[in-house]
Amino acid sequence: MSLEIDECKCCLEAMTRPDYQPLVDNKRIIEKLQEEITLANMELITARRHNKKIIKEIEDFEDDDSEVEEVEYDSLSDEEDQMCTVSINLEISVVDLTTGEIGPAKPMRGEEGWTVGELKQYIGESFNLNSSSMRLLVLDGTLSAYNVIHLENGESSLKEVLFKGDVFSSHKLHREQLVVPTIYVLSDPIDFLEKYKDSLMYKYVDFHFNSILLDITLPPPQPEAALTTTNVPKGGMIMKIISINYEEDKRKIQVQVDKRITLAQLKRELVPLIGVPPTGFIVYGIRNNEEYEMERLDETLMDIVSGSKLIVRLGRVSIKLYLLQVNSTEFCKFMMESVVAVGTLVREFKKQIIEEAKVQGIDCVLELDKMRLRYKNGVYPGRVYLDHQMIDTIIETYYVEPLKGPEKMKHDKQIQ
Repeated sequence: MSLEIDECKCCLEAMTRPDYQPLVDNKRIIEKLQEEITLANMELITARRHNKKIIKEIEDFEDDDSEVEEVEYDSLSDEEDQMCTVSINLEISVVDLTTGEIGPAKPMRGEEGWTVGELKQYIGESFNLNSSSMRLLVLDGTLSAYNVIHLENGESSLKEVLFKGDVFSSHKLHREQLVVPTIYVLSDPIDFLEKYKDSLMYKYVDFHFNSILLDITLPPPQPEAALTTTNVPKGGMIMKIISINYEEDKRKIQVQVDKRITLAQLKRELVPLIGVPPTGFIVYGIRNNEEYEMERLDETLMDIVSGSKLIVRLGRVSIKLYLLQVNSTEFCKFMMESVVAVGTLVREFKKQIIEEAKVQGIDCVLELDKMRLRYKNGVYPGRVYLDHQMIDTIIETYYVEPLKGPEKMKHDKQIQ
């Protein structure tokens, strides 16, 4: 609030204090205060403001002076950098070609002015490696994937290849390195002769940094299933089996898989472990403790978090069954419709048929070792499916043929 006293305007700063705040709306008390405020009070307020202004100008001047000093310091630093080498911190990780493992990073001091060739020489001496057959790789990473870069030119300086020509941003001012590059090293005379992206070193490092761990629950293995070992195809690694645990009716595996592949590629990799074609099983993810079917085969695994759990279930199809009675006038009679999992063995499906026929009260005598499952080609009986074979889910209709004695067919080419 402004008050006019002795032809001077003054702001009652005291009115902003908490203990005076309740008086603001009381006009009578304000008028009383006006009578008691003296010119000395106003001069004191004016002098105080003037002092604050002077102090602010001094502070601004000091800031300008310090900026000049910093510029001078930077200029001196530039000159010093030209006259002396700058030590840098590095981390060295040696790749094990026999296991494909990336070794732990170990600290090492280097110099910014070194060439790649000089760095190889120093690493060779420090880690007892042959520098003449040595490859050096570094990572250029993003949030989604990493690019593996080959330090191929032995004449390039570390400043150029590791720091993009910039001396570590703020390194000159604070004299501390903010980023410590990790260099991946392999010295192998055979792998060194391979083209860079055909080398095992590149494939191992690229896979290591662009892969995720998945815990996958699989159904019991079908007859065609086989435990495959990790191999390195020409195009690079896709999946590596870490562990397998067997339980009563399922298996739990942990795999390391390239997150850049699609769901369709993942299913193809799982085929040898399951024993059925990719169309014969479904992959489920878990979100908010609920399962959901992963349907988009062309979608990559980039959005899946490492350590996620997946469940594989065999697909299920509906099959129509007809009773084949050779010596009956009604030799072809509809029996029932049954739902079976993809990859089910014929013998297991026979057991299922017997149980379902009893439940539905179907008038026929069926015994496990005295019945056949045959392809129904129109009204004609086709090939016989043996007990060790899997149900062909592409076929929608089958014949169930009761036999007078045990099944004598042991292989497909045997005459019926």
